Amino acid sequence: MQSYAVTKIMEYVNSHYCEASLSLKLISQELGFQENYISRLFKTTCGENLSNVIEKLRIEKACELLKGSDLKIAEIAECVGYASDISFRRAFKKITGLTPGEYRGE
Repeated sequence: MQSYAVTKIMEYVNSHYCEASLSLKLISQELGFQENYISRLFKTTCGENLSNVIEKLRIEKACELLKGSDLKIAEIAECVGYASDISFRRAFKKITGLTPGEYRGE
């Protein structure tokens, strides 16, 4: 049951990571799992919180866009689910150690 739940949750996250409204609460409502269950499940199976998993996925997708497109950084932030480019830049720097511009080679 646990691997099924993780698979369903990750399928949902992979399909909806670009939506700024994506949250533990929304996922639990959409998939019918309790929020506490999802939290414990990800902590025990993945070793980290679901929000960290989502953030890493968003940054991974942003890296692809930074290297493979000419989109502005603010546009990339929106494409990967950040409501503001400031929060995107902060998360990007935290995860990669670089600013989006440095990563792109600007």
